[in-house]
Amino acid sequence: MWNKLEKLLLVLTCAVLAFTVGLIVGINNNSKIVEKLANENIVKERTIQQQKERIRELQEFKQLKEIYNA
Repeated sequence: MWNKLEKLLLVLTCAVLAFTVGLIVGINNNSKIVEKLANENIVKERTIQQQKERIRELQEFKQLKEIYNA
């Protein structure tokens, strides 16, 4: 009786341990992926802002050119 109970507890303990280790590894891996994606988004956002600023400058230049060349 105790032998079967001990085996069952051992199997359950191993299963819980494996689940816990997998959960920790998964969370750690996902947090690294999220951090990488966030950094990539920051770089892309900066690029977009720089492009918008350049477009504004070009539009202003075009307007000034039209005013003074007219």
